[in-house]
Amino acid sequence: MGKKIVIVKLGGSVITQKDKESIPNLETIQRGFQELANADVHPIVVHGAGSYGHPMAKKYDLVSGFTPQNREKAIWAVSQTRLNMISLHHLIIKEALAKGFFPFSFPVSSNTLEITENSFSFFSDPLTVALKQGFNPFFYGDVVLSKFRGFTILSGDKIIEMILKTLNGGNYFPEEVIFCSDVDGFFSDDPKLNPDAEMFPMVKKSDIPNLIAHAKESNNPDVTKGMLGKIESIEKILSYGAKVKIVNLNVAKRLENAFDEEKIYGTTFMP
Repeated sequence: MGKKIVIVKLGGSVITQKDKESIPNLETIQRGFQELANADVHPIVVHGAGSYGHPMAKKYDLVSGFTPQNREKAIWAVSQTRLNMISLHHLIIKEALAKGFFPFSFPVSSNTLEITENSFSFFSDPLTVALKQGFNPFFYGDVVLSKFRGFTILSGDKIIEMILKTLNGGNYFPEEVIFCSDVDGFFSDDPKLNPDAEMFPMVKKSDIPNLIAHAKESNNPDVTKGMLGKIESIEKILSYGAKVKIVNLNVAKRLENAFDEEKIYGTTFMP
C-alpha cells in the first residue's frame, strides 16, 4: 500500500446538529471526505454519535448498563440507540463511497465485549485483512454488550486505542490520528465559554502532566471532565508512537491541510 495510513476521527459534535436530534451536518461530512480524497491518504475512519446517540444514552444512562432506574426501558433504549447509530453510519458510508473510498464497516456491537469495567475484548483479525486488501475500515462509537453490567457505551476514542493496539508493530500502523472537531484545536479552556482561551499549536508528550494539572484547575466541572478525558485519551495514543492532531472540520481546508506541516492550523501532539 503506497498511501500513508491515518486514523480520522469525525467528532459527533461536528458531523451532527447538536440541538436537533438525529440530524446530520451533511455538507460538512461531504466536504470532509472530499478533503481526505484531496490529501491522498488511506484513512481508517472512526465517527462519533452526536445527536444520533447522546440524547438517548444520557436519558437512560446507558454507559452504566442495567440500573434500578433504567431497567424497565433499558433494552428498548439500547435497541433504539443502535438503530440511530446504524442510520448515521449508513449515511457516512454512503458519502465516503461517493468520494472514492472503499468503506468496510466494523460495528463494535458485534466484535467487542466488555469483560471487566472498561476492559474490552476486541476480535481484531479482520482489521488487518481489510487493510491488506485495500479497504478503508470504518468504526463508530456504539452500545456494546458487557459480561458484568449487561451493556455499556464504547466511545470512538476508546476504539482508536484498540485499533492502535491491534496494528502496533505491523505494516499497517497509522502514522497520525486526526481529530476533527468543532473547535480549532486544543485550548487552555473551553473556547465556547471563554473568549480568552488560548490554543496550543504544539504539545509534546512531556507537556501532558502540565495540561492535566491545568485542566483540574478549571472552575467548570464539565470542562474539567471533558479536557481530562481528551488529554488522557491522547496520552494513550501518543504512547503507541502516533502523532495526534486536532483540527476544525467546520472550516474549509483544515482537514486537508492537516497533512501538510506548513499549512496545518490546529494543535499537534508529538509522541
